[in-house]
Amino acid sequence: MTINELVDSSAYAYYINSTINNTLNLQVPGFTFDPYASWGASIDLKITKAFTLKYGIFQLSSLRGQNTASANDYLGWNLSTSNTDGLAQALKLEYAYAPQREGLKVCLDKLKEGIYLRANDSCKQLGAVENNLPKPLVQLGAYTAGWQFPYLDGSGQTGSRINGIFIHGTTVPFKFPFGHGTSLWASAVLSSNEEINQVPFAIMGGSISQGVIPSRPFDQLVLGFSRSSLSGNSTYNGSSQVYSALAELDYVIKLNERFSIEPGIQFIFNPSGNNDYSTIVAPTLQLTFAF
Repeated sequence: MTINELVDSSAYAYYINSTINNTLNLQVPGFTFDPYASWGASIDLKITKAFTLKYGIFQLSSLRGQNTASANDYLGWNLSTSNTDGLAQALKLEYAYAPQREGLKVCLDKLKEGIYLRANDSCKQLGAVENNLPKPLVQLGAYTAGWQFPYLDGSGQTGSRINGIFIHGTTVPFKFPFGHGTSLWASAVLSSNEEINQVPFAIMGGSISQGVIPSRPFDQLVLGFSRSSLSGNSTYNGSSQVYSALAELDYVIKLNERFSIEPGIQFIFNPSGNNDYSTIVAPTLQLTFAF
């Protein structure tokens, strides 16, 4: 299992780039990325209908790689343990302030079956479609990890601990200039120990709109961005890294309840982190099967 389930949120799964939908912006050197595996355990405590407390503890190990800086090089199920292993822990408080997911209001076109117009005051036949937008949430969490983490400057020194906090919020769907409903979201991660942590601060955000095309009421238009502030101890081609940023635009085509196609485009600004390379423009395509 991985730490993702404790530090991600309902909006992240709509995106393709790993600065949003994985843990590239929440750095714990040596921790596994999906689909790699480690030992771990987690527990969810339902405090009230709206509040949930989540905790997890996970293994940090160099046994899946050549050294502590590349613990994910091993492509396989090596679940061994060692007395040199470390531990990563995360705690998250989740507030579902709108637990009831209501359908999105639409205006039915009497002349064209299957056409769903934006709901408005003059509509004579209101209806509703299934709400496929992310669950409205506010999340506040913290994580800590103890191990022999290598310094980023290649000096051979090691640090023993990384700590961090993260916050996330997703709005309830509201009316935008297009679509049947739009959710906005934003996240931030602040971490300690810049000498071993490549991303000490990151911000992310975006919007997800459903039904922007009248004949496609369940499709989603996805816009996101992230900015990763990089450690001054991290270098590329001999120069210190400062930041890297991303803008992502996708369109999720829902073919049925289980299968969707998501074409998109990504703009990666300052990809090397030190202004050595110009912006990368990358077309993307993701296929999703739900089981």
